[in-house]
Amino acid sequence: MSTITSFGYVNYSHSFFSLSTDNGYVCNIPIINNQEEVVAFNKKFHEEKPQKNCNFILNNDFISKIILYPCDGTLQSLLVQRDKTNSSEITIATLDNQLVDTLKLLYYCDKIQWNPNEMGSEKIGCKQLNAIHIYDVEAGAVTQNFISNDVIDFQWDKDNENVIYTGDNYGLISIHDLRQLNETKFGQKVNKCKKCQIEMLDNFIFITTTLGDCNIYDIRNQKIVTNFKLKSQYTPKDCLPISNKHINCPIFKVKYINNLYTYVYLYGTDFIVRKFQKNMENCMEEEKLIQTRHVYSVNDFHFHPTLAILTSVSDRLDVCNLYY
Repeated sequence: MSTITSFGYVNYSHSFFSLSTDNGYVCNIPIINNQEEVVAFNKKFHEEKPQKNCNFILNNDFISKIILYPCDGTLQSLLVQRDKTNSSEITIATLDNQLVDTLKLLYYCDKIQWNPNEMGSEKIGCKQLNAIHIYDVEAGAVTQNFISNDVIDFQWDKDNENVIYTGDNYGLISIHDLRQLNETKFGQKVNKCKKCQIEMLDNFIFITTTLGDCNIYDIRNQKIVTNFKLKSQYTPKDCLPISNKHINCPIFKVKYINNLYTYVYLYGTDFIVRKFQKNMENCMEEEKLIQTRHVYSVNDFHFHPTLAILTSVSDRLDVCNLYY
């Protein structure tokens, strides 16, 4: 049985998404909006095993992430892992599977991200070990890199194409200016973790660790706004094939929905929702559990681009309504 390893929504259109499987990848799939469409998709997915539908993905390759071009959505980047050499490759392709460029990486890479700013939209950040490399698609080469000790995750600044935020294994955040190659660190130290995730939304930066610590800071002054403890630690189950070692599932997602910040984090094969007002005060007496149809694990999840729906994937696709 195939498993869906990651997926991404096409940015310029709210009608399509792409997904990768342990057998290849498929793009331009009509978006899933309700449970009837979920049932139809899952039935077709398991009846028709997806094949590698392009000539630049080899038999031993594994696609761990699809990241769509953030500005006009005409390109997508695939993070390809090569088991035999323990190396990675960034493949840039059009949505109709025409190869644009590739960047071969000597070491295993666990995250890439397009620069979300229009001025820097030709650049991709790439994390390898303790280094962040900046790959320029137009130049076809890595043009900058820097070392950040114990870096686990990173995010481009949404307003400044030259600034990157990184998170380390103590939940501390560093600001890197690519023009000066300097580093400013801030945050409250938490228990040492093996994985953390940072996300930026409006004037806030969220950092959450696998040990369940979440701190929220105001980006403008780097001061903490609030913090809380997740109900459970992030413990993905080892029930998937060997390729699961490449799957880098998010810990949480956050989005501004219906005048509230909606923070959703993984809870086994389900999700827990926490909501905040615009000033980041908690507006819920208790967190809300949202159950899914996943049995073994969750490989990836995203907010629907237009509806208050959370889409998640593993050996099937599922959608959850965030209204309650």
